[in-house]
Amino acid sequence: MEKVRRSKLLGAEVTGDVGTLLWCRAATAGTTARRSGRAAGRATERVLLADVATTAATARSAAAVGSHMSSTKACFIVFLLFILSIKTSTTPIRYDGAKIYQFDCPKQLLEVLKRKMKTSPTTRSFEIWSLRPGNSMNAIAFVAPEQQRRFERLLKKSRLNYSILNRNIQAAHDAEKAEMTRRRRKLMSTEKGTISVDQYHTLEEMEKYLKEVAELFPERIQLFEASKTYQGRKIYALKISNCIKCPSTKPSALVNAGFHAREWMSHASAIYIINEFVHNSKDPKIKWLLDRFDWYFVPNANPDGYVYTMNEDRLWRKTMSKHKGGVGVDMNRNYGYHWGEEKEAKDPAEEVFAGTGPLSEVETKGLAKFVDENVKNLTIFFDIHAFMQSFLLPWGYTKEKPKHFGYLMDGCTRILEAIKKFNGNKYNCGTPVELLYPVSGSAMDYYHSKGVPLSYSVEVRPFSKDNEMSDKEFLASMSAPASMIVPTGQEMLVSLYELGQYYYSPKQ
Repeated sequence: MEKVRRSKLLGAEVTGDVGTLLWCRAATAGTTARRSGRAAGRATERVLLADVATTAATARSAAAVGSHMSSTKACFIVFLLFILSIKTSTTPIRYDGAKIYQFDCPKQLLEVLKRKMKTSPTTRSFEIWSLRPGNSMNAIAFVAPEQQRRFERLLKKSRLNYSILNRNIQAAHDAEKAEMTRRRRKLMSTEKGTISVDQYHTLEEMEKYLKEVAELFPERIQLFEASKTYQGRKIYALKISNCIKCPSTKPSALVNAGFHAREWMSHASAIYIINEFVHNSKDPKIKWLLDRFDWYFVPNANPDGYVYTMNEDRLWRKTMSKHKGGVGVDMNRNYGYHWGEEKEAKDPAEEVFAGTGPLSEVETKGLAKFVDENVKNLTIFFDIHAFMQSFLLPWGYTKEKPKHFGYLMDGCTRILEAIKKFNGNKYNCGTPVELLYPVSGSAMDYYHSKGVPLSYSVEVRPFSKDNEMSDKEFLASMSAPASMIVPTGQEMLVSLYELGQYYYSPKQ
């Protein structure tokens, strides 16, 4: 008697060798997806279904041409058509009941806690979202409903105090989406070349704005198609200068954002900075920056992932490329300097999957080529992320420091002082190994290894000047409320001005 297996991804019983094969593929992709949210499993499910649809279409074409098809092939086509007839859900992934915890924990104990909470990489049940150094690490963690009792028991057993910042993250997601809709209806400008900088925007809205400002100000703004994405979208880069067509020997600065799709504040901060450069170019500080640097901006380096996080899974982080055992690559681990040195970076199901090789992704390969061919004398690389409120310095992959680490650290210290003077907010300086965890194959390390003297990865707020979580009840995962976009963008603009001043100051 034939074995009968149930594919949880497809929601149907399948029989025989084909069913067994499909079941095995589904199991590898993550068959334990639950309602609280399984990003890798659900994304892989949709990719699987697309593959099945393609295969079925090919089989139907073959059937129209050939009249001597074997009964086995005919049965296979019937099976595929049956799978295609199943109504598949396109409902966005929800995280009902998932909580955000905050707790203090010594770094070594934190590693033990992470190992004990480790589950299948295809499930999103526990993630550390933020770490801040102190006498011990102040951590913010996402915990799915089925892991909360276990997590709280581990904390109590370890005698660690904790607080719950958000008791239902889905409510925050719903509120975030409703707020976006409300603001868009009320505030979206129809004037060409303008954008509401105090709200999150869709990919289409961002691209429309970039195209319009380039069209309106061709003498000082140039739009590039810097790269493509796996799904065929364009990655845009914007150059802003005093004179686009004039020969320039000025140093260049590159502001990158959006490697990680769910970190919406990174995209929004970049758009804010661009808007200031475009419409407030006579401001003395912005004029100073434009007089001394050519500026390049990539406000959305991962459009595929961004669209997916907007429409399907708010917590999606990677690109959307297909791999055996998983979907997507962490772009900030795909660069070609000390690539793939973390164990988790080799697993396609992990959030930190580094790809199949250095610059293996069409996105990173294209962006690196664009910089090599177009950005001359690159001096500042400023990569915006969210939300650990820290400035990270090379190297990310090791405890060892680069040759000019003192120069990098002095610049970072000046930035922290400038932000504190501006609004009282506090950031940290340090390497990823010191403040977070090892990160190999990062863009920050890649560009510093190629001679960029001031290369930083910036983790923007959600903390206020009092080091308390801003707007706790509206903490919407990897992204602060839209009301914080402007103050966060201002902090990043202050940082860039201070960094520019530092570069031109006498070297110690």
